[in-house]
Amino acid sequence: MKQRRAIFYIDGYNLFYGLKEQGWRKYYWLDLSTFAQQILKPEQKLVAVKYFTSRIASDPHERIRQGTYIEALETLPNITFQYGKFMTDTMVCTNQACKRNLQIHNEKQTDVNIAVSLLGDAQDGHFDDAYLVTADSDQVGTVSYVREHYPDLRVIIAFPPKRVSNELRTVASGVFHLRESHFSGCQFPEELLSKKGFKLTRPISWQ
Repeated sequence: MKQRRAIFYIDGYNLFYGLKEQGWRKYYWLDLSTFAQQILKPEQKLVAVKYFTSRIASDPHERIRQGTYIEALETLPNITFQYGKFMTDTMVCTNQACKRNLQIHNEKQTDVNIAVSLLGDAQDGHFDDAYLVTADSDQVGTVSYVREHYPDLRVIIAFPPKRVSNELRTVASGVFHLRESHFSGCQFPEELLSKKGFKLTRPISWQ
């Protein structure tokens, strides 16, 4: 039997905040290649993992932790990165005692980057099965288009913890919820070497 080629498209912040809300900080140090491999069926083979995120600019401690994790991911042979960006919006405080404006940081472009990548890979015949790790309903149109125009391809949604989208559920080839077992055996070693030979250590707050 010919194996079906699989690509994972991972919405980094959708997954991160799902783990955070579930209280699974200890699983932030996630080896995405091992994570993807253990989800696949015997008739599937992993050809790529695509990670979509934005670089943190506001909090220096979070920026260091994220940078360490990205360097750990860069050691994997089959992963690529696409970056959005954070935009700062100003909101007026509605509390009369506040009397100041609030700076809100919002991630932008990730949903577009995922859509463009998924559609391009479908058009170019790069996968048979796409696993989309997100619960962002903005991807409904993307999934619907692929299913309609490429009926031999499958798009499977993996909902992060504490995340679900009924809209995505209705258009996907299949859906499942990510459980603790999907993360517990897929962590990087406590220490590993970066591609440049520097020691990387799991952040203390992620233990």
